[in-house]
Amino acid sequence: MRNCVAFDILNHRRLSSPSLSNPCPYKTAAQRVGLGRMTQRQPEIHLEQSPQEEIELTPDDGSQRPPADPSLMATRSEGLPDITPPNLIVTGPESEIRRPNPRRLTSDAGSDHSGHSRIISYTVFDRGEKQYAKLRCSNTLPPAAIGKDPDFEGHSLWEKLSFMKESPPNQNQAFLPRGYLEAILTEKVVREAIAERGPELSPEEILRYTRQVCRKAPPSELESETESETTKSYLKIFALLALIEREADIILVIDDKSGICDADLPLQAVAVGPGRNRKVLRRRGSPNEPLACFNQWGMKLHVDFEREQWSVLSPFFAKENGEVAQFYQLCDNDILPWTYNSGVLHQGGFSFISQIKIHPYHYSFPNTKKPATLANGHTNLFDEKFAVKHFKINLNAGMSTMSSSFPENSYQAQDDIRKEFEQEIEILNRFSDGKNEHLISLLAAYGKGMDYCLLFPWADYDLKTLWKTKSPGPPLDKETLEWMVKQCLGMAGGLRKIHNYKTKSMNLLQDHHRIYGRHGDIKPDNILVFLDPANPQARGTLVITDFGLTRFHSDHTKTYFKRDIPMTPTYRPPECDMHGGSVSRSFDIWSYGCVLLEFVTWYLGGPELLERFVEKRKTPDPQLPSIKSDQFFEIVRSKSIGDVDVTLSARVKMEVLEFESDLRSHENCSDTIHSILDLIMRRMLVVEYKGTGRERANGEQVHQELKDIQERLTKAIRSPQGLVAAPREKKTVDVPDAVVMPDTEEIRLLYRNRDAIAQVPEHCGRVLGAADHSSRRNTSQIGGLTRRVSTN
Repeated sequence: MRNCVAFDILNHRRLSSPSLSNPCPYKTAAQRVGLGRMTQRQPEIHLEQSPQEEIELTPDDGSQRPPADPSLMATRSEGLPDITPPNLIVTGPESEIRRPNPRRLTSDAGSDHSGHSRIISYTVFDRGEKQYAKLRCSNTLPPAAIGKDPDFEGHSLWEKLSFMKESPPNQNQAFLPRGYLEAILTEKVVREAIAERGPELSPEEILRYTRQVCRKAPPSELESETESETTKSYLKIFALLALIEREADIILVIDDKSGICDADLPLQAVAVGPGRNRKVLRRRGSPNEPLACFNQWGMKLHVDFEREQWSVLSPFFAKENGEVAQFYQLCDNDILPWTYNSGVLHQGGFSFISQIKIHPYHYSFPNTKKPATLANGHTNLFDEKFAVKHFKINLNAGMSTMSSSFPENSYQAQDDIRKEFEQEIEILNRFSDGKNEHLISLLAAYGKGMDYCLLFPWADYDLKTLWKTKSPGPPLDKETLEWMVKQCLGMAGGLRKIHNYKTKSMNLLQDHHRIYGRHGDIKPDNILVFLDPANPQARGTLVITDFGLTRFHSDHTKTYFKRDIPMTPTYRPPECDMHGGSVSRSFDIWSYGCVLLEFVTWYLGGPELLERFVEKRKTPDPQLPSIKSDQFFEIVRSKSIGDVDVTLSARVKMEVLEFESDLRSHENCSDTIHSILDLIMRRMLVVEYKGTGRERANGEQVHQELKDIQERLTKAIRSPQGLVAAPREKKTVDVPDAVVMPDTEEIRLLYRNRDAIAQVPEHCGRVLGAADHSSRRNTSQIGGLTRRVSTN
């Protein structure tokens, strides 16, 4: 939404430009402007903005100051907690680099197993200026334009720039999109402004200043520590001077020996003088170095410039080399270039999800959706949506499910949030190269104040929603079956990539051990559906997302299950309930097998048949009869010692096996579906335990079998017979074998108190917990939350 005040001015009246005193014949244009501007009156009408609290910043003169928390201090004094380690790859100017913070981000996923923490590899401090310049030079960005806006003829430059500002949702400030800025401030407009409002200059001088203002610094110059006079850019400073109606002062800026230019933005208003009662603009990090070009200004102009500068500094988001998602360290005052913000849509744990739209001149991502085409043939650049995952500490900002273990804004809470945030960035960047369309691609990450966010493409819905709301169509339709098999194969390829991602551990190099990955939470809710806007009839692409539980471990050091790790009860494997069970890559194979079985169910019978399957699986737990759970396995008793059952076994539920038999006898079940069911039941839904010799297929094997199934399907479709049904006669299902859990004192103690543990809500799943001997309490895992029950 553009500023209403500016709109009224454009349509009803024109502001009179402040008059200039007659220029004096000094030697340089800068000197003439400096003297002439002393008598210029200030404009009386300003763009309305919400008042902002001004923080008085004083030079470092050795005066007494109250002690400050070092984690909340930053070189540039914007109040953003520093989360950057000292060895980051920095793409911004040196003046924007913050001092290392001892409370930097660390995480389990970022550990190199030697005690050293991994860090966010790509951090941007320049708000994407380098990336923008690179893409602008390569002509890959939309051309600068302002669209069908009111005729600007006869209006001042202040009016034009003010009118074209955008007001982001839920923000008190407006930003000037980059493309609009470049479209308005053409060489012709800048030349006329300098000639009209500046001192008496020769045509050659006017041309020289104009070209310096409109010059766009190449990316190579932005990377260098210094810029020569011929490569500096002043376009943003000129726009800011126009917004405070001081365009002619650009000559002072260009001629200033301090060398100030666009790369020095944002500037800082520092309190100076006796009593610190006057504010003047200085470079950030150099509060004691005056800027002579602003010496003739009153304090109001300094404050106005400082406030307005954020309108031309909104960040530009892009991937490094089109592949690596970058972390943008922003300031509290940075204005996010959103044109739409839904607010909280989904929340849970430490995070919540919102939907946004980014102004098209402020992002460039590969493989994002094509802009929608309007009825008049014009392209709607504003239609693309994105998802933002917020890791929020402030409970009052949309987080109602934050752990109550830590007080709001406590250091422990901050550290936990930052660890989760960094962990997801590091993991997602391993798989966000766009080479596998079935793994979610992280587009960017940013930190602003206490808000740490991840930016993703917006999915149309998830697989669970697809199953509930969409019909699969005719099961013997070849396009439908080909799509399902292709998606199953693609997701298996994504899991294979996660499982086979290898990196040598720092402290295991001599042993040649490697680190492997696992997802840890495969479920329909974590599989997104992306539709093709160019083909609305297509069913879309299924993409695995939510890497919050993903971990990387050595194949020689598998992690044993920790019952304080959150998970989805329905799709968890049996080892989660088995004492001493390990969590490895095989964890994902079971979960994916559950998803595939439900996928086949939906394919054959739609939402109705899938709901029947879910209800059939809801059976009373043998150990906790008051609970009905819909997981795919069960724990059963084998023998008793006294009145306590201590030998426990795990097996696939009879209800699952019976329903699988029903699917095979379905009238539309084809050979392809039989092959998928064989893979699921014989290679994936396998109860395995160390020492039994029973193992699930690995990610490579599952992918290969699905690839073979796809090839056989292609041959069948091309055969004269084509795709035909091949239902099998329903058979009696035998009781499945069970894997026995070892007898332990811990299990006996747990089951002596099973009646107390049973007092949990019926809708919750259950994971067996370990007894806490020190407190004589038992721990029961319920839907990822720990419940303690007294044994007294």
